[in-house]
Amino acid sequence: MTSSYMEDIAGAVYDDGVREVCNTLLATLPRADHRTLGELYVRGLLHAPGRKTIRNIASVAALPESSAGEQRLHHFISKSTWDWRPVRAALTRYLHDAASAGAWVVQPRIVEKSGEHSVGVRNSVVPCLGRTVNHQHVLAIWLVGPELACPVNWRLVLPRDWLTDDGRRRKVGIPDHVDCVSPTECAISLVSDTVATMGRLRRPVVMDARDVDTAAMIPRLTRRQVPYLLRLRGGTPVVAGDPAVGRYGGQAMPAQRLAELVKGLRQPVGDKGERLALRLQVTPTLNQADGGGQARHVMVAVWDTAASTSPHVWLTNMTDADTDALLGLSRLTQRVDGSFAAVSTRVGALDFEGRTFQGWHHHKTLVSLAHAIAELSLEGEACLPAPAGPAPICTAVAQ
Repeated sequence: MTSSYMEDIAGAVYDDGVREVCNTLLATLPRADHRTLGELYVRGLLHAPGRKTIRNIASVAALPESSAGEQRLHHFISKSTWDWRPVRAALTRYLHDAASAGAWVVQPRIVEKSGEHSVGVRNSVVPCLGRTVNHQHVLAIWLVGPELACPVNWRLVLPRDWLTDDGRRRKVGIPDHVDCVSPTECAISLVSDTVATMGRLRRPVVMDARDVDTAAMIPRLTRRQVPYLLRLRGGTPVVAGDPAVGRYGGQAMPAQRLAELVKGLRQPVGDKGERLALRLQVTPTLNQADGGGQARHVMVAVWDTAASTSPHVWLTNMTDADTDALLGLSRLTQRVDGSFAAVSTRVGALDFEGRTFQGWHHHKTLVSLAHAIAELSLEGEACLPAPAGPAPICTAVAQ
């Protein structure tokens, strides 16, 4: 099969997909020229080889072959004031209707950056990399179903020194109302936006929550009537209320320690029974000032093999869900990782070279549209250009 033949196939698939998605979702932009530039940018994200720079995108878009075309795209992304939020809300509803949703997955990531001027960049030790790096801490909420996995909304963790330096804020255009400092606040904000868009969530929120304050997060998810499954840090305190734990019940102790003390209660799980799981009724220790109450939860600890020393510990308020179903949901974080590597990186998720807050959000919004088109196209992944290089990215967690 020749390269030109594959390019023809890619063009046919994406022409239909881009037209449908952009006509529907970019209709939320009031200006016709913005809708046109948005579609051209999405086409560039899908088709441009290598890094998705403004120059590369302009080279495959229907723009004049001059610096003027690049300048138009640059202004549209980095300086224009169009509101990305209605586009993301429209994308969320569109994908929810187009494919049956299984869950909403909130996934944190570390993106290495060169220099210190890109919005939100900080220099600090990143445990998952094992070294000090310049990086942005990014969170996205993904709609994951049997047919697709796609990011529909994004947040950028802003270190306090970015928010308290008025000159720095103005230089990158951080709005006065933005005060989403911590990963915890960013995660809650993503879920709140999804509730505002979709109404009460019937599908669960799944998150590797080892780098957030679950004691603060759980009460706020509960107030929004959100079903959730959260991976806990091993040291998160819980109180076992399950009679099976005997003398270890009724006292707060780290979740992983509790699981290890009663691991004799483990049962084989999975088709081949190679993994072991422990299911207990517990009460998490919450911030009472947040109105957390003492609601019962289920804790599921999973050992990958009988020889594994430390289990993965998950907590859910879906107390009626069976263990196999919960384990299936827990694996969706891995599916998101796979989709990010296979699709997001190929449509420019790591390639934004601008420095402004609104430019970052504009780029991420159109990356989500390109990712959705690729996922919804039958041959989308096969037709994507190869990524420019290895993705400097990891899931950020605190051990």
